[in-house]
Amino acid sequence: MEIFRGVAENSPIHGPIRKHARREQSESPLTIGTPNHLTTRYSGAVCISVRPAIRTLFILCICHFSLVAINADAPAPRAISGVIDLSQQDFSHDAIVDLKGDWNFYWNELRVGSALENKNPVALAAAPKSWSGTIVNGQTLGAEGFATYSLTIRLPDNAGPLALSMLEQGTAARILIDGRLAGERGLVSADALSGKPDTRPLLIGITGVGKEFRLDVQISNHHYRKGGMWSVIKLGSDSAIRAAMLRRQWLEVFAAGCLLIMVMYHLGVHFYFRHGHSSLLFSLFCFVLFVRLISTSARILPEYFPAIPFSVY
Repeated sequence: MEIFRGVAENSPIHGPIRKHARREQSESPLTIGTPNHLTTRYSGAVCISVRPAIRTLFILCICHFSLVAINADAPAPRAISGVIDLSQQDFSHDAIVDLKGDWNFYWNELRVGSALENKNPVALAAAPKSWSGTIVNGQTLGAEGFATYSLTIRLPDNAGPLALSMLEQGTAARILIDGRLAGERGLVSADALSGKPDTRPLLIGITGVGKEFRLDVQISNHHYRKGGMWSVIKLGSDSAIRAAMLRRQWLEVFAAGCLLIMVMYHLGVHFYFRHGHSSLLFSLFCFVLFVRLISTSARILPEYFPAIPFSVY
């Protein structure tokens, strides 16, 4: 074997190849870092060791989950028996609080203010959650109906200008602060004929409240398979709430634009090359995602085209 190997190395065919390999090795770039991080040349491409990248990614993952664990140790304020205490909350640092927990729940009631204060709540309802399937006084609630959710909110001193925001509720909602109408989506009613669904997002500025105020949310549903306060209501400084709403809306507009570009591109690929139907099917898939995105969550479609009926989206 040694004889054949020597002959092969000195042959006119393998000789130039060996010389070329030695020249490539001599012209290769200098090694950077420790000897473990070798830089080699193969077929004109430079292959660099991926160990440092994997190590860096591992460290970043540890830092990320550590921060998540630290944040999880600080429990968020939660409504208990119709009251949420935010007296220790600092809204000056753009903090936003989710008004989650147990709200006072008045089924088949659209009263406000003193009319509700003199009436005991029918039950405590967890929010955000649909009322469909909720048991109240031994009765299982269906999708259709109307109710009032009530929450007492305690604020810190000098809370500054505040605001509320919410996504869609099911399926018409009216917001009252200390018995005064602050905003609404659709027409809340006790019957389907006078009601009108509207699930667009809502932002409300809060002014003229003291260290404690009452938030009443009237909701009715006569047009959808489930009803109730299924989206969380957020409370924070006016600037933070508006920035969060705008950021969410523009993020979804950007994602919808990317999906639309993919739809047009793959349609062009299908009609130009005519090789199978994979590009056409993927284009249709992206289009379905596009329609779904603009008609849910931030409701881009009905927000810019409010004349579109609820049955469409």
